Amino acid sequence: MTRSLFGRTFAVMLLSHTAVVLVLSGVFVFAVQQSIERWNADRGQQVKNLMIPEIVRLYRQTGRLSEDQIHAALLPFLTDTVSVYALNAEREPVYLYLKGQMISIHEPAELAAGVAEMRQITPVPATILDGSNAIGYLYVDTASFRDDLTNTRLLRSLFNIVTGGAATAFAGALLVAYIVSRLLVTQAQSLSRGIERLAAGDREVVFPQEGPRELLVIAQSARALRDQLANEEQLRKRWTEDIAHDLRTPITALKTQFEGITDGYITMTPQRLEDLKNELNHVERLVNDLRELSWVESPEMHLEKTRVELRTFVGNVTTVFTGRSKKLAVPFHVVSEDGTIEADEYLLQRALTNVIDNAFRYVALGGSVHFSGRLNAVRCVFEVRNTGRISDDEVERVFERFYRGANSAHTHGSGLGLSVTAAIVEAHGGSAGIVQEDDTTVLRIVLPNSSAD
Repeated sequence: MTRSLFGRTFAVMLLSHTAVVLVLSGVFVFAVQQSIERWNADRGQQVKNLMIPEIVRLYRQTGRLSEDQIHAALLPFLTDTVSVYALNAEREPVYLYLKGQMISIHEPAELAAGVAEMRQITPVPATILDGSNAIGYLYVDTASFRDDLTNTRLLRSLFNIVTGGAATAFAGALLVAYIVSRLLVTQAQSLSRGIERLAAGDREVVFPQEGPRELLVIAQSARALRDQLANEEQLRKRWTEDIAHDLRTPITALKTQFEGITDGYITMTPQRLEDLKNELNHVERLVNDLRELSWVESPEMHLEKTRVELRTFVGNVTTVFTGRSKKLAVPFHVVSEDGTIEADEYLLQRALTNVIDNAFRYVALGGSVHFSGRLNAVRCVFEVRNTGRISDDEVERVFERFYRGANSAHTHGSGLGLSVTAAIVEAHGGSAGIVQEDDTTVLRIVLPNSSAD
């Protein structure tokens, strides 16, 4: 299920705010816990620091450590919240005071239970030193911070404050997420409506001048696209007219030369004269096809299909390139199968002529051009191969109108040839595409074969 922009934005902002609240709450709880543990450790160390000097003083006076003497010496520090376990230098128990009660070292059962509990609470003893001599070992534990009623109430108050603050922050996050999401969606909707109008052909659409930076960038791009489309539409019309005008100039020159030959003041053989007339007709057809390009691409265009004999058709297409192959010293190989197809012969010849012409223009030095026509019961495939590669970016754009490749600076052409080819092939219900095979560029045209032998 596709979510709206509002839903996505609201969810993202709410989750991010909630995550921040949870992280801050977790940090607070962790900090309090660490402070309590540090408080417990510091308090235990303070008690040890007070008791050890008294035990050392007692040892210096009597030369030994006894249960009664230790109890008397530590009595000022003993409370219900303090536990003490002392051993002599041989690690023999000499004193145990556990949670406000003195346990006699002469009671093995009670002593063992008390020692086990003491070591579980405080596993590492402090060494009692007289100078550099170890005279005993001391385990000390004090009541936890939480064991004090006042401290417990303080902790409860702190956690109540944190819980209330988190709930308030969450409610604020809901409100902020809603306001920001609604504002963002309103601006995005205005931008999307403008783009929809632009796609529908409206070149007067005005895009927002205010809003978040990202939306302003999109709006700026949309304005640039609007201007570019308007310019390209004007350029397309002007370019078509300019190309038609430029082609009329050589046509006029050819006609003048033809008339001179006809009148007899230009000497020319009959074959040459025929070639000039054929070329003139060909140029005139190109001019007419250029004017009719929009019609070829329109749904109103109807093909004049006839039964076309494939081998003869291929021969007619390639005849015009025989001389060019010799002139450029580029081998031109042609392969054709027998059979017939249904097609608009003139338009299909135009489409293939454009492709072969491109192959000769962009063939690599020392390379060759191959043209083949093959068919089976369901389709007819024309392939034009030329030695050389084009960039991956150009592969995606070669059929665009007015597009000319990176190497077109040294060639002549309007950039309409392959776009005309694509329109004619599509009108026949076929497809045209370019692939790269090693060092060879292959343009393949596939047409459905609906003819019957």
